[in-house]
Amino acid sequence: MAEDEVNEDKINTEGYKRDAQYQVDTLKGELFSAGGFNLTTNALTLNYSGDDWFGTAWAEHYTTLIHELHHHDNAWGGMYTYPVSAEQAYKINMHDEISANLAELVAMREEYLKSGDISVFDEKGSKFDFYKEAIENGKIEVNSQNVSKFNDEMGFMANGVRDMWERDRAESYIKQNSSNAKLFYDKSGKYGRYYDENYQRAVKKAYDIGGINFSDYMDRDVNIPEKGREALDAIKSRSNEISFDNNVKNEPINSLPPREPGWREHEDKDGSRFSPVQTKSIVDLRKPVINRPRGYVGAEQGQQVRSPSDHPEANRKVLVEKMQSQPSERTANNFEELRARFSADHERLQQVREKLGNGHEELSSESKLSEHNQASGKSLAEIIREKRFESATPSRPANTQPFSREAMQRAMSDRQSGR
Repeated sequence: MAEDEVNEDKINTEGYKRDAQYQVDTLKGELFSAGGFNLTTNALTLNYSGDDWFGTAWAEHYTTLIHELHHHDNAWGGMYTYPVSAEQAYKINMHDEISANLAELVAMREEYLKSGDISVFDEKGSKFDFYKEAIENGKIEVNSQNVSKFNDEMGFMANGVRDMWERDRAESYIKQNSSNAKLFYDKSGKYGRYYDENYQRAVKKAYDIGGINFSDYMDRDVNIPEKGREALDAIKSRSNEISFDNNVKNEPINSLPPREPGWREHEDKDGSRFSPVQTKSIVDLRKPVINRPRGYVGAEQGQQVRSPSDHPEANRKVLVEKMQSQPSERTANNFEELRARFSADHERLQQVREKLGNGHEELSSESKLSEHNQASGKSLAEIIREKRFESATPSRPANTQPFSREAMQRAMSDRQSGR
């Protein structure tokens, strides 16, 4: 589905909505999945399989379309366009799948908040049992307006979905992940200095769901399974040596999906395989659908997924460049910051001292001020204000006189003549 086919501003009483277009495939293939997004054709497909409950009911569930549409949004957000290492390309595909599952959970969470029926999480099998059980056991509080508890829930969702996917699904995606790594990693090696920056961009894009960036809550990066690393070794053995050309700028090396979806024609003899293009309205997780508590500013710990590139020399050179860049400016900025902070603290200390001194004097002289008040007819507050003004006015020793112009001229003349 192309970007211009998404109704960005369609909002109804149920919240943010978008229209999603897709086709239905009615023939169950050897490697069956409930749906799919094709990066090459920019088309979404839901796979039905007739009387098979798992095939049809699973594919028809609204979260399957949300899952595949999230892949579409990730691709259009440039997850696969910028140069990264082979290992990072593999991990990006893992993050693509994990974030699509997390998008499902966010949508089901919204449904649970509307209905109050916790059984909504059973509709996708045991995939989100960890979240349902945490609600039932009081481990998390859903949609808390306490910032700390809200952050706990967001972190539990992000890390829980990642752990579930790694445990139950990572092995079945080795072929897909390694194929994508082979297609989308930087084969030239000349963009090595940008690998980590581009990887972080892709991760941030993947986990921007419902107004929350869940990557900030991740306590670690994804773990590639052993068989996946074996596939990576074969890819990396064919990669070019990393190079550093100062004239090379960070830029996309892969194109975005085509703007217009490439819908498939009927392939079966009786014309029953692919349906005409269909449209369904679903929750728009590009919008801030998650109700954030007042005062929310993001993850409390500010943790982010970190995955240095698998080129140690690249990391070393980039680090050296950063350390050597603008050291004097960094030192100057730190010095100015410290000096401004010291000046402000010193000024506040002086004000406190003056207030304490005036207060002590006012208390010890209360009886005298009262007598003076009776004699002068002024209020106590007026007398205190006058006294504060006098104490704040600079004074000279009693036996000195202000400098006159003539006195200053004589002093300068004496200094020049050596007297």
